[in-house]
Amino acid sequence: AAAKTRRDRVLAGLELAAVERAEGNLDASVQRLEQVIRDAREGGMLREAAIGLGNLGLAQTLGGRHPLAADALRAGAAQAQKGGYKVVEVDLRCELGLVLVNQGLAAEAEAEHRAAGALLGGMDYPQGVARQAELGGRIAALKGDTAKATTSLSRAVQYHEGLGHWMDAARVATALAAALQPTDTAQADRKSTRLNSSHQIISYAVFCLKKK
Repeated sequence: AAAKTRRDRVLAGLELAAVERAEGNLDASVQRLEQVIRDAREGGMLREAAIGLGNLGLAQTLGGRHPLAADALRAGAAQAQKGGYKVVEVDLRCELGLVLVNQGLAAEAEAEHRAAGALLGGMDYPQGVARQAELGGRIAALKGDTAKATTSLSRAVQYHEGLGHWMDAARVATALAAALQPTDTAQADRKSTRLNSSHQIISYAVFCLKKK
């Protein structure tokens, strides 16, 4: 059935884009998300626009277009901040930090890690704590601090397991294993590890939209 209202249309667009992305039809997903974002903005739906931008960033990440992914995630985080949607902002800042890690931009990733931490200080959001710990571990691994990477990623695994998020725990455990490998092998594994994790984060972003 056709969506009856703008909100229905936006929510349906987010769902369809997630399906297209899961099927590997990234170009179609990107095009749909761009329309969803325009529609949400025109309707004053700041939260939905922010989530659309976040999902656009994730689709661009899966397509290997990291600069475009970072641009979309930055815009989404700014939109979430403007609307006061802290859960969405934490998610997008953590995801942006991971994209920046993939680009080798440790200082910029650390800025997003700090921003997410500042938000989490006044929140009860265990999933965000887990994701920030993952980002911290990935930054440490990028900088060659294996001990810190091990501590942060192990903590992230424990957080996810405590929440019953077994697939997230397995994803972070894979990143932990990569961090403990010799540098050349870890470099080769970094991209595949991140691409695998994106599917789970995409699903969670849409789930947030339904629940909040």
